Parts: sequence; C-alpha cells; structure tokens
Amino acid sequence: MWLFPRLSSPQPVLVSIAKETSNNDKLTQALHRAADLADPKIRRRFREAADKLTDYDEQELVDALQRGDLNRALFILNIQDFPALFLTVSPEITALAIRAVEITLANLATRRVQVDIVRVNPRAVAWARRYSSKLVVEIGDTTREALRTIIADGLQAGNNPRVIARDIRQVIGLNTQRAKAVQNYRTRLEAAGEKGIERKVERHAAKQLRDRAETIARTEAINSVSAARYIAMDTAYDLGQLPRSVKRKWIPAANACPKVCAPMRGQVVGMKEDFIAGDGRRIKHPGAHVLCRCSEATVF
Repeated sequence: MWLFPRLSSPQPVLVSIAKETSNNDKLTQALHRAADLADPKIRRRFREAADKLTDYDEQELVDALQRGDLNRALFILNIQDFPALFLTVSPEITALAIRAVEITLANLATRRVQVDIVRVNPRAVAWARRYSSKLVVEIGDTTREALRTIIADGLQAGNNPRVIARDIRQVIGLNTQRAKAVQNYRTRLEAAGEKGIERKVERHAAKQLRDRAETIARTEAINSVSAARYIAMDTAYDLGQLPRSVKRKWIPAANACPKVCAPMRGQVVGMKEDFIAGDGRRIKHPGAHVLCRCSEATVF
C-alpha cells in the first residue's frame, strides 16, 4: 500500500516533497549514467557499419559514374545493405532498455512499490526491437540520400567520375548536411589556394563521421532509457501498484532548446497522456529531439 502523509501535518508534507524530488533526481542521474555507458557501444556499431560500406570496387563505381547510372552507383556502394549492417545496434539498445527497467524498478522499490521485472521486460524488449528496426532504416535512408546528392551534384556539374568517386569515399556514412559541409570545406580550401587539401579534407570528413556517430549514440541512448522508464512506470500503473492520481512532470535540461523543450517546463500530464512540445508535437516521454537531455519526474 502506498503511504501518503496526512494533509493536516504541514511538516511531513514538506519533507515528503523534498524526498520525492531527491528520489526523482537520483533516478534520472542513474538512467543518464547508464545511457552514457552505452554511448560508446552504440557509436562503435555505427562506425563498424559505415566502415563496411567502403568495401566496394572503385573502378566499377567509376564506370557506372561515366555512364551516368546513379542507381547502379548506389548499388555498387552497398548502401542497400546498411540497415542490415547497422542492425547490430539492436542488442545494445535492448540491453540498455533492460538495464533502465532494472534501475527504474529498483527506484520504485524505495517507494514501497514492488513490480516483478518479468512483467516489464517483455514490453521493454519489444519496444527496443521495434525502435532499433525503425532507427536503422531511418539512418540508412539519410545515408543513402547523402550519397545520392553527392553523386547527382557531381554528375550535374560535369565533374570527372574519379573526382566524384573520391568525394563519395570521403562522405560515406554521413547525412546530407554533413556531406555538404565536407564539400563546402573543400571548395573553400581550393578557393584559398591551400596546400595539402586532400589531407585536410580527409581529416574534416573523419571528424564529421565521428560527430555523427556521437550524435546518434547520445540521442538514441537517452531515448532508450527514457522509453524504458516510461514502460516500467506505466506497467506499475496498469498493475495497480501506483495511485490513479499519479502524474508525470517534464524537467527541461539546463540547456533545453527554447522552441521545443523549454516551453514544457513544469508541464504535468497523466500517466497515459502525452506532453505537448513547444512546436505542437505530442511526446510520450523525454527524447524530444536530437541530443535532448531532458527528463521527467513522477508526481504522487
């Protein structure tokens, strides 16, 4: 049974509120630590998948470019295999979701709420598998679009097929925005008459790939622990282990984005309700955008 302080006694109420705030803070900190520990593993899976895309016959690619055959060029680049290559991230996300469930249930236990992990894990695992599948498709699509853009731009500009092939190798694994950044960097160096351009561009492209891997890893790790926390809490709610009046409160990160997350500061919703972001979107739990570090608090 959940124990509530008597409203006629102001001192216990104040103590309870302070204790509840501390409890929520500890849970958020523990979940974010778990996400940070999983970050390098997710990053490594992305880099491994991107590296495997560089294993292709460059002369065959040049021949396709000489014919202006965009689809054949993309096929040679094995981009259609990227989702399968990156699907190795699924076990990492699943393991992180399960760990986040364990952390959340342990935190609930300090509130005298007992939920059998067997009742929660199947939901968390099912979510992780669905999410992983969607994630690898989305990242595969953005990677394919970047290569398509680089090839199409090169062909339209009449560039030498070997120059286009060089540009492709340097941007494999990037999205369109980052691939364009590499191209623009080369253009600036050439316009300035810089020396050692190839080496500088290769370093810049490598940094863009590291940054993309880091962005993906940090974003998906936080999304995973946030979803797992919600699943654990929602399961406890469905099992009648949490009071029907329990609420969820959005806690913006210190650097919360002003247009999406900051407007949700202090927003309180029911367990089954969505938060309404500053841009009007309905959001089930924190992880509202790329690199979001916001959290939520359970309000009893």
